Amino acid sequence: MTTKTPPEILRWQSRCSTIYYAKPRVLFDNMSRRATVNMLPENVLLEIFDFCRLDVARWEFPWKWYPLSQVCRKWRHIMFASPRRLDLQLLCTYGTPVRETLDCLPALPIVIRALRYQPCFREDEDDIVAALQHADRVSQIQLYLTHSLLEKCAPLMLQPFPLLERLSLSSHADEMPGWAYFPSTMFGGSAPRLRDICLSGITFPAIPKLLLSAKNLLSIELIGLPMTEYLSPESLVTSLSAMTELRTLKINLLPPSSRRDQKTRRPPSLTRIALPALIWLEFQGVSEYLEGVVARIEAPRLNYIDIVFFNQLIFEIPQLTQFMSRTERFKIHSEARVDSSLNGISITLTPLTAPFVLTKLELKILCQHLDWQISSMAQRLTWTPHNGWSFSNPLAAWKHLLSLVAWERASRALCNRCLKNWLSKCCQRCAIFT
Repeated sequence: MTTKTPPEILRWQSRCSTIYYAKPRVLFDNMSRRATVNMLPENVLLEIFDFCRLDVARWEFPWKWYPLSQVCRKWRHIMFASPRRLDLQLLCTYGTPVRETLDCLPALPIVIRALRYQPCFREDEDDIVAALQHADRVSQIQLYLTHSLLEKCAPLMLQPFPLLERLSLSSHADEMPGWAYFPSTMFGGSAPRLRDICLSGITFPAIPKLLLSAKNLLSIELIGLPMTEYLSPESLVTSLSAMTELRTLKINLLPPSSRRDQKTRRPPSLTRIALPALIWLEFQGVSEYLEGVVARIEAPRLNYIDIVFFNQLIFEIPQLTQFMSRTERFKIHSEARVDSSLNGISITLTPLTAPFVLTKLELKILCQHLDWQISSMAQRLTWTPHNGWSFSNPLAAWKHLLSLVAWERASRALCNRCLKNWLSKCCQRCAIFT
């Protein structure tokens, strides 16, 4: 039989459970009335705001601090009192009330952003012009230039921009008649605080002068530019001479209209400049241009090299080979790979480095016909041993790599016809180094 609980005990249990479950709610209500976030000292709130900035800075720049400043007067005062620590910047982009914002907020650095993936209306162009009028406050410019926007912005970019740290200008031939040319006095001829520059489809004669004035550059990207005299290898290297902090250099030139555009240059002088911080080098263009650049530079810390040559049946790159022999990381390689595709052939050399360190040399030749690919591959594979690049068994490795490329692009019969004479001569030369 089950015993019944006396009524008195049941009543006490009910009261205790009510008190037990009600107590946390009472304490929470009391705490919510007595302790608020505004009771925290200003230095603690500043730390909280700084953590908010760091939390979103990885994927959002500049971070959206404006909603926090609208919570209360105290928060707004704390944030505007420490604009540098909190990295407060005004973002001027599509759909933002730029002119109203510039009038009502403090004189914070301005970030101008108008990229291609969004349509740019007339009102947006007027807002960009209004932001560029504050040249002494602009820290970043990222513009995709149409013809109408270029006509409005170019006159405003003639004055100095003393705080400019990042510059990205791009255009496309479909929306820009001819090239987007800027005068030689762009940015007053100097940008002393510039850290990153990217020009895509934008060219102007003052590029070397602008680069020479920006001694603290970390990254340079010149994409889709024509080969002109003011952007010659000599001018480019001269503009890089004082950049001790440069880490990334990317040069992407347009194909020359004819072989006549590739002038035969005299052998470069032995005077070289040092780029001690350069770790990333990308180049696309004709081999003569790259030869003129690498003959004049030293990059002891270089980790990654990506080179794409245009459709050239015969070319020599002795300066590149000497440059590689002067770079410690690329003297000895542990792996070599040859890949063939519909538009060219590439050779990748991977040096012996520490794990999880991206270090490689990739050389690609743009050519569509199989005989051109074989000729290009032959030229690349025959000069590598002359530079002391060590392979365990180059003769066997080259035979195997060549057979893989030929099998990928043609049948065995075609492979034999194309490679019969050349492969025997190549192997005879390779035998000297085994």
